[in-house]
Amino acid sequence: MVEIELPKRRTTRLDLTLYESASHAYFLTTCARNSAALFCDVALAREVLSCLLVQRGASGVLVFAYCLVPDHLHLLCSPSEDGRSVISFIDSFKGKSTRVCWSRGIKGKVWQRGFYDHILRSEEGLTEIAEYILANPVRAGLVEHRGQYEFCGTPDLVPNWW
Repeated sequence: MVEIELPKRRTTRLDLTLYESASHAYFLTTCARNSAALFCDVALAREVLSCLLVQRGASGVLVFAYCLVPDHLHLLCSPSEDGRSVISFIDSFKGKSTRVCWSRGIKGKVWQRGFYDHILRSEEGLTEIAEYILANPVRAGLVEHRGQYEFCGTPDLVPNWW
């Protein structure tokens, strides 16, 4: 039998220490598995957002803006001052929210592996990225005007943060 060595899966993450720097903000998108519209259920969406906000408080990570639409979540956040990373925050949130989904009868994986991320550059303003996130439901046709969508917020947004 011939053994074939498969290539190792390439990591999609940058240097892990970058995710711990409280001087950076991160724009993250995490998608529901197979882009399933799991969060059309209003009660489930509320519980998932509750997980996000509880985890925010427990981790000390700043959440400048969030928007949960039926098939994904956008976040604008920054690590805690004591260096708790964005990666551990999002992993904990995904684990806790998955258990909430399971308790409501959803089977299997809830979230896709990993998440998409973008480290904001100094010239990119928090306010502009937050505006983009908050306008997501309008662009998706879920509501006509920003502010009508229940599952968006800016709990820690401070203009000119850095």
